[in-house]
Amino acid sequence: MSKTATYSFKFNQARLKKLRGDVMAGLIEMGNEIANKAKEKAPYDSGDLANSIRSTEPQDGVVWVIAGGVFNGVNVPYAKRREYENNKNPHTKYYMRNAFQEVTANYWDYFKGITK
Repeated sequence: MSKTATYSFKFNQARLKKLRGDVMAGLIEMGNEIANKAKEKAPYDSGDLANSIRSTEPQDGVVWVIAGGVFNGVNVPYAKRREYENNKNPHTKYYMRNAFQEVTANYWDYFKGITK
């Protein structure tokens, strides 16, 4: 005779699918907002850096916000350097980090309704 009491439960699969969708939608919205804020905060000379900032579609639950590289045929190799160093416009340093912190300070706004 067993001396343990056990219970099993199964999460409603339809509800779980909806929750996953809601989380992904929140991540996409947050990624887009971070990209938009980073564009506003980025140093501006030719506009290439700001134009290179974008967010990705989620892959395995991860959304990337990217600055620089080759985007729309324009190479922006200085994006990382401008994140950490800008003697000409020091107030634009950390444009990505500051955008991330500003948006994620209110992260719950992007996931309203998930716990209803």
